[in-house]
Amino acid sequence: MGVWFSASAVAPQLAAEWRLGPSGGAWLTMAVQLGFVAGTLLSALLNLADRLPSRWFFSSSALLAGASTLAIARVSHGP
Repeated sequence: MGVWFSASAVAPQLAAEWRLGPSGGAWLTMAVQLGFVAGTLLSALLNLADRLPSRWFFSSSALLAGASTLAIARVSHGP
């Protein structure tokens, strides 16, 4: 859930750096939320919570979310 709220925390800074208007900041937040929902849906469709050990599933999900967030920060120079 931390990834879900991270976009809201940094949206004002990214909006200023990328010169986004109010709608641009909203789209940024919605994109993060849609990514979260897509990952949750894929996990449910593949029944990963029942197939994988919970410790491994939780830690790999957290690492994937962190890596995705880091990739956006490193690679992206705009929306």
